[in-house]
Amino acid sequence: MDESNLRKSPLAMDIELNKSLFTPGDIINGLARLSIRSAVLIQKIQLFLFGAAQVSYRDEKFSLPLVEPMIFHSEKVLVDQKKTIYRKPEPVLVDVDDQSNTSSVDENFNDTCACRNHRDPNGLSIGVHTFEFSFILPIDGVESSYISSFCPFIIKYGIDMVAYDHRNEIIGQNSQSLSVVKPVHRALSTISKNLIISKSFDMGKGRIIDVEVKLKKDCFTAAEAIESAITIYNG
Repeated sequence: MDESNLRKSPLAMDIELNKSLFTPGDIINGLARLSIRSAVLIQKIQLFLFGAAQVSYRDEKFSLPLVEPMIFHSEKVLVDQKKTIYRKPEPVLVDVDDQSNTSSVDENFNDTCACRNHRDPNGLSIGVHTFEFSFILPIDGVESSYISSFCPFIIKYGIDMVAYDHRNEIIGQNSQSLSVVKPVHRALSTISKNLIISKSFDMGKGRIIDVEVKLKKDCFTAAEAIESAITIYNG
């Protein structure tokens, strides 16, 4: 969105996360901020946690003179979660003499946010509104983030914040990216056997040297030192 459209928009959105790097199974906590610059009727606000593996490539074989090459795109959804953090309350008629209805009215206004000013049946007022939220990142099916300018394959994650009017049309949106790292389970190194590589070298005149390289484990994480023991048998 360019600066001219940004000035015209009555809404400004921002998402703040408790951290920027997550692992499968983590709880994503954050704040969704909405700044209303001028009067606008917001029916609901939703957050979407998404994750996808995408591949896009150009096939030059299908290109013709003055025709753009054909672009192929494929996507696998890894994460797809949705939360409603605000919904405009409907006006409720309450008999002031009927005390039993008081709690039900309070619950009706409290279905998405505990802040009292977010329960106003007239909607959100001009100013800044803050909503707390949380998502649980799945343990299974989540892969590490990957983006490279030299590779058509990417894995990306993020949270979209979308505001709708009473016609369920989008009147404002913003996105916040996040990174996911899937660590190699260190317990695997205790299950797998130590890796041993041995080789014999014929030195001539009947002399043979046996060399053995033994790794302490065969399961590693990025930037981890690879420890090994080298044994030379000089028979």
